[in-house]
Amino acid sequence: TLSPLNRRTTIEFVSILAALGLLEFSRKQVEIDQTEKILSDLHARRTRAESGFFQALDVHASAHWSDYDPAFRRMNARYGPDAAIRGLGSEIDTVCNEIMALVTVAKRELATKEGRVAYRNTCFSQTELRGFAQLLIDKLKIAILREDNQQAVKLKAMAMELAPRMARAEVRRLLETPKDDEIS
Repeated sequence: TLSPLNRRTTIEFVSILAALGLLEFSRKQVEIDQTEKILSDLHARRTRAESGFFQALDVHASAHWSDYDPAFRRMNARYGPDAAIRGLGSEIDTVCNEIMALVTVAKRELATKEGRVAYRNTCFSQTELRGFAQLLIDKLKIAILREDNQQAVKLKAMAMELAPRMARAEVRRLLETPKDDEIS
């Protein structure tokens, strides 16, 4: 048994609890209805998805566009027609359909560079976009040190999309070779 007590002591303890009326036994199987919690979670997810395209896909605004397809597949697995929660009720199916409609629109709108740039410009200030780009440049420096060229290319591309002028200057600085008098 999993009890820290020995078997006999456990049986005595359970018998005492039953005698005092603190423990009851039943042969009837109790079914716990989770649909209200699932529905509540789905409504919260729909509200998040309604707040923006990046939230609908559950990705950060500075995420590389190659991350959008896996995010769409994740959302489809959770809320799409073949999701495990489908069939638990018509309201759950309706909310799942609404979430997937928002996710599909988000994926379509963020499919092109022009669409992503225009959408980010409506959601974020230039200062915020430069901050995102600076964070990506810092990650780019780490990727270069680790010789992770694939990640470095993705980070550079995203930084250039977020704040082209600032990112170009930072990348140029990164690629400059140090002068002899700077090395010591």
